[in-house]
Amino acid sequence: MPELVVENIHLKYGAVEVLKGASFAVEKGQIAALLGPSGSGKTTLLRTVAGLERAYKGRVSVSGKEVFDGSRNLDLPAEKRGLGFVFQSYALWPNRTVFDNVAYGLRLRKVADAEVRRKVGQVLEVLGLGHLHERYPSQLSGGQQQRVAIARSLAYDPAVLLLDEPLSNLDAKLRDEARAFLKELITREERAAVIVTHDQIEALAIADTIVLLNGGVIAQEGSPEDLYNRPTTLFTADFIGNNVRLAGKVIAAGDGFATLDCDGLQVTGRMGQPVTVGQGGTAICRMDKLGLAVPGERDTVEMHRTTTMFLGEKWEHVYRIGNHSLRVLTDSAVGDATSPIRIPRESVWIF
Repeated sequence: MPELVVENIHLKYGAVEVLKGASFAVEKGQIAALLGPSGSGKTTLLRTVAGLERAYKGRVSVSGKEVFDGSRNLDLPAEKRGLGFVFQSYALWPNRTVFDNVAYGLRLRKVADAEVRRKVGQVLEVLGLGHLHERYPSQLSGGQQQRVAIARSLAYDPAVLLLDEPLSNLDAKLRDEARAFLKELITREERAAVIVTHDQIEALAIADTIVLLNGGVIAQEGSPEDLYNRPTTLFTADFIGNNVRLAGKVIAAGDGFATLDCDGLQVTGRMGQPVTVGQGGTAICRMDKLGLAVPGERDTVEMHRTTTMFLGEKWEHVYRIGNHSLRVLTDSAVGDATSPIRIPRESVWIF
């Protein structure tokens, strides 16, 4: 049975419907990422699960126990839901030591002092903070502060850990390290976790399940591989990955593939939904799958190179034809002014 079950959550701010029937579930030892653009409802959904926002419809259960049911007017307060919450700002007490910050939730629950010392000491050791227990937040790095916030939420042994963009305050290199640390920690501790992020790379890397929200509605839910390789909506295909978007008219369709004429540039790809010849359509092309081709190869178009940028590991080139431009990555420099560019149909979706 899933450790966290969220069913058909509806929430309004005044007359504005913010969540319109969101549902998902998380097993022990797994991470669900709530992903989407700003205003999609991902943070609101997390706060609703935590009991910090009040939905008017739906159900939430934790470890098989219902903590919210709109039809029965059941709404347990946040502190009684068995959840740990890590805020984006970490929300550490500046005038309390690391030990006292981590112990705060336990003392609030009137846990005996000996048990507080045992639990806090244990969780600090697990997170590599045992030698920092007497320091104050201002004496810690950003990564250390993040781990203190996580330690505080783990100290009272919650069934589910909720994290609101916990990596957004870290620099790029530290963020990469923190992703691996979080993934390993949650798997090892066999917690269920829900993380809100606007960073799709973070979601793809850390999550077992991605819940992609758009305007308060779940556009698609599934594994990172499903959303990247098998998008079921135009929004999913366009949002996930680094893409080129082309609009045109369908000139051929069949056997699961369709071809668009995009004002002189023809693109063939998988049909994300049924399309017919003559109708308008949109092609989403994965930029990382574009490449230089040899003349006569399938799914190619001759294009003119307008600029080149050295990125360290790769070279990035901008190619143009008419009003269209494509960015192509190569392992080495390119000398030709024009080249055939391959747009592989297996990495293009037509909607």
